[in-house]
Amino acid sequence: MILHAWLTHIHPFSDGNGRTARAISTFELVRGGAPPIVIKRARHRDEYLDSLGASDAAGDLGLFLEFMLRRHQESIDALLGIVSQAQGLTPQQALLREAQRRRCELWNRSLELLTTGLHDRLGSQLEPLGGEAHLTNTRQSLELDEFLALCEGQSIPQSWAFRVESTLPGLTAVDYLAWIGYRPTPLREAVGSQGPCLFWSRRSPQGYPPWEQVTGADAPDCDSLTADLSSVGDRWYIFSHTATRVISTSELAAELTKGFMRLLSRQP
Repeated sequence: MILHAWLTHIHPFSDGNGRTARAISTFELVRGGAPPIVIKRARHRDEYLDSLGASDAAGDLGLFLEFMLRRHQESIDALLGIVSQAQGLTPQQALLREAQRRRCELWNRSLELLTTGLHDRLGSQLEPLGGEAHLTNTRQSLELDEFLALCEGQSIPQSWAFRVESTLPGLTAVDYLAWIGYRPTPLREAVGSQGPCLFWSRRSPQGYPPWEQVTGADAPDCDSLTADLSSVGDRWYIFSHTATRVISTSELAAELTKGFMRLLSRQP
């Protein structure tokens, strides 16, 4: 919570500082086995901004910590209500289902941190040259049933995750789509379990189908990538050609940025 307040105070990114701060807070809570804090725009926005403003003006985090602790208690109460109302589940089964929910939430927040970092890094590289980076989240998050289907090696409908459009004056725009499938064998073996994974597609030169999957030199840095959903935390497994590597979210955002810059620069 303190990191949340100071990150919004320092304001290190050109955009998305609040989203990043909330994602980091959620990431740490879920990693520690606690439910995430839910801040609802209609009910909590004014109090949230006022408490952050007080911490900025006077350096007093008291109001902000009180606000966040109240929201966290609400999340705990809601969780207990869900467990108590779980029909057809024993208490142990209800706890296991909640563990599955935490893994699903961890995937969603890991993806949010990655997209925020990629957008900021890629934009900072293109803007001095008159270019732009557009990153569009085509879906907000995985639902639990979708997450569980992927963990069972099943595809899901509407699997688009986010779209990256990189533009520079005088060059053809690079337009890529990241979509969610289940882990291929190399990543499944590296992680030790099945689960969600990102793959890349680009605009098809033929026009139909509109998107075609790409790997190797046609992909930005890696063929597929998946977040580590264990208690270890901020790690991604990436697969390129025949090799699997493990890197942090910030390192992955930096490598993907280099990949998109390479794709722009290799035009004739």
